[in-house]
Amino acid sequence: MTTPARDSTVLMIGETLLILQRFEQFVVAALLGMVSPGEADAKLEATLLRDKETLGGLIRRLGERVELPDHFAETFDRLLERRNFFVHKLFMAPWFDLRTPEGLSQVDDFMRGIRSDAKVALHVLIAANLASRAHRISPEADARIAAILERIEATVDPYFGGLSPDQYVAKVVNNALDQFAVRPKEV
Repeated sequence: MTTPARDSTVLMIGETLLILQRFEQFVVAALLGMVSPGEADAKLEATLLRDKETLGGLIRRLGERVELPDHFAETFDRLLERRNFFVHKLFMAPWFDLRTPEGLSQVDDFMRGIRSDAKVALHVLIAANLASRAHRISPEADARIAAILERIEATVDPYFGGLSPDQYVAKVVNNALDQFAVRPKEV
């Protein structure tokens, strides 16, 4: 029989994986939103739609299109390192133990760290997306963005902290713009 603490930690592991998948798809959607009809952008769009790009590669491509905040680099590097460790090596960590209270606590702390960095990265992506809205994109890219955002919405239990959905979105957007200045790069 499992304990409530173990069940909670295992649930957090699964939810964290889904958060990372949503985040990666949001990066793709943000980049697709920056793609213009040019030939170089058509190649980028084709690359993005192949689903073979790594998260690090996606963020590098984002950095080619917008000036990301200086303080974001450390957060993103930590998120990328933790994400890769989580996906590829978590069970090999000496502290990974789902049978002891100490192990459960360490796994819980690790998952909370990933989630915290992903939240900051999401705010930066929102700011980057808003900063680059002047670009026109192809109908195919627009449809892909809509499909990604629809799947994200369909797989998330929304919690708005007592705000209406519109108030919550406005708050997140304002926080992103206030805390994470992002400007399009001159092409």
